[in-house]
Amino acid sequence: MGIKFFVSGLLFLLMALRLGLNDAVIFKFTNAVCVNHNESWISLHLCRLRAISRNRNTFNLNLSLNYPVSYVTVKIQVFKKANGYKPWFFATSIDGCRFLKRPYNPVAIIVFKLFKEFSNLNHTCPYSSGPIIIKGFYLRHQILPNGMPTVERDVVVVGQLFKRANGYKPWLYKVSLDACQFVKKPYNPIAIIVYKMFKQYSNLNHSCPYKGIILVQKLTLRLDTLPHAIPTGDYLLQLDWLISKKLQFVTKAYFKFIEDL
Repeated sequence: MGIKFFVSGLLFLLMALRLGLNDAVIFKFTNAVCVNHNESWISLHLCRLRAISRNRNTFNLNLSLNYPVSYVTVKIQVFKKANGYKPWFFATSIDGCRFLKRPYNPVAIIVFKLFKEFSNLNHTCPYSSGPIIIKGFYLRHQILPNGMPTVERDVVVVGQLFKRANGYKPWLYKVSLDACQFVKKPYNPIAIIVYKMFKQYSNLNHSCPYKGIILVQKLTLRLDTLPHAIPTGDYLLQLDWLISKKLQFVTKAYFKFIEDL
């Protein structure tokens, strides 16, 4: 089955994990909101930030499960602020109990590593009725990996150029290509331009199959007008928690990222 990526999103994500966050001046929470959709299942006691210093604060969550839980689905979505918070990069859904037994989703692994040591949400299911706590959780870019794990598979790349005009709108072109065929013998002129920009800085430079870590390292952009790894801005990470396939709880973490310019 083909996996579709936006070229710009793939490049930004790989660059960000290796380059952008390491140069961040500020990587902190700006707000926290918890929405309880079922008070009979969950009792919310605390959901707030605590200021530690000018550039650091902590997220604290305290809730009680009123019934044992043995099946949890978690939906993860990142939003970026631009005339309101709009979906950005990815949305993924995982089986929470399966994940706690054996982590399997690379995006969820990144998020889980960020808060695991600050929470008792760190063991396999079932979870008995009682408290779920996240205490003193603060953002640390050092936790983020140098690259994204991948497994052998067919890959389809969909490239789309957007231009900012009261929000980002499709502009000029949209391209779809067979990535494995392309790296074996480049054939699309637009994709060739993008590929030449990062080929020498990456191990994404040989024919399929691919297995293991994919890196883009020490990439130098050729034009000053090209965007940085992660744009300065305000973002939103949203987690939807479903128990027995029903939405029970939503966590929204707002954070600010400012590049070292």
